[in-house]
Amino acid sequence: MDMDTLTHTARHRHRHTETETHRHITQHKTPPAALDTQPCAQAISASAGPRSGPSGGGATGHGAAAEDAAQTECGGARGGCPVGPAGKRVSLESDASYFASYSRLAIHEEMLSDAVRTDGYRHAIESNGGLLQGKVVLDVGCGSGILSMFAARAGARLAIGVDASDIIEQARAVVAHNQLADRVQLHHSSLEALDLPAPLERVDFLVSEWMGYGLLYESMLPTLIHARDRFLAPGGAVLPSACSLLLVGSSHNRLAFFDDVYGFSFTPIAEPIRAEAAVEIVPDDTVLTDEATLRTFAMLTVTDADLDFTAPFALTAHTAGELRSLVLHFDTDFDLTAHGGTSSRFRTSPGSPPTHWKQTVLYLRRPLPLAAGARVEGTLSLSRNGNYERGYDIAATLRAGDGPVDTQIFSMS
Repeated sequence: MDMDTLTHTARHRHRHTETETHRHITQHKTPPAALDTQPCAQAISASAGPRSGPSGGGATGHGAAAEDAAQTECGGARGGCPVGPAGKRVSLESDASYFASYSRLAIHEEMLSDAVRTDGYRHAIESNGGLLQGKVVLDVGCGSGILSMFAARAGARLAIGVDASDIIEQARAVVAHNQLADRVQLHHSSLEALDLPAPLERVDFLVSEWMGYGLLYESMLPTLIHARDRFLAPGGAVLPSACSLLLVGSSHNRLAFFDDVYGFSFTPIAEPIRAEAAVEIVPDDTVLTDEATLRTFAMLTVTDADLDFTAPFALTAHTAGELRSLVLHFDTDFDLTAHGGTSSRFRTSPGSPPTHWKQTVLYLRRPLPLAAGARVEGTLSLSRNGNYERGYDIAATLRAGDGPVDTQIFSMS
């Protein structure tokens, strides 16, 4: 079977892969109660908490009545009601659990203490204070309100935050405590239900920390797209301006632990774990290849249809070794130079200062021995999970040199 045929097969199959397991998105976010989870070492799946979106959600077996109710009543934490590419929506029960997990203060403590993330936003907002003077900013999925307060401190006339999580009550107290209540308004609302304070109809800037594990997990980007199309004034700007999803090859293999556990082989446990994308720190000295950019999403132009895709990649080994895993990471760009402002970026790659996002690891079934200069080619397909469209299914098709083509399916749901 050739590469094109395998790629087509993979795109069809990866809509029907294994589902929930592992707890470890929970270091930052907690799994929806409607999904079963099983404890396991550092792996991603059936967990991660509440970033909302007006897209990305399947009706999880609650019938037509629940789906109809979701279409009229569902409010997205951090934004809006998730709607998938086929119009399917997350059930009210699962989304309520998802939203509730962002009410936990520990989640916000972890995000606030992530200096790469928080200082990256602070620098991007405050270094563009001249552009924000007298302007109106909408903070989509405002959480603790920190980005809204950065905007107010940078000179915005008004920062409007919206979040459907109950954290908004604590955020309002923080805003008042810092004497910013006259310039920061926080709304406990879905994005669809939000009305801008009269007489406003549009805003000058959108800001949002929408990124999830592997960049797209949680499907919050559709919420930002919805906010952009509904509220952003012509000529307005979005922070971040763009995010890029990248891939690198590594010898990292945490699953080798199960080969010898106090003299016993636990490899039957390792195989189900391999089907899950894992969230962990990948040591920089395990990176074998250069990196490939899979997709760049420009916030002013990205559409919901762009969020399910297949991307070709080619990786060249700079170091000889065994390729054991494919590693996803992302770059976040804040580029307002077109508006006369500044440009900055933070990265989540191996070797960069660690973040709460870490890296997302896809463990290969079979190691691929690589000589320095060897080339690995393939495709990576990402598609929102049909049962829970905040999650993603991933199909990787790859070949080293003239070797056989291999296809492997992963769940990030």
